[in-house]
Amino acid sequence: MISAEERMHRENVYRLSWAVVRNLYLHGEINGKVAERLNHKNAEKTGSGVIPID
Repeated sequence: MISAEERMHRENVYRLSWAVVRNLYLHGEINGKVAERLNHKNAEKTGSGVIPID
């Protein structure tokens, strides 16, 4: 089991990566399918719930 601090750290990492992916998507750098794939993979790796990109 992970500590509360580790869980918060992982959630913060996920939220930061979500913000980067969303920014790339909104500026047309990547398409929606790629953004969703990256978002889901980041959530999976950090153990966080998925926040929709759009």
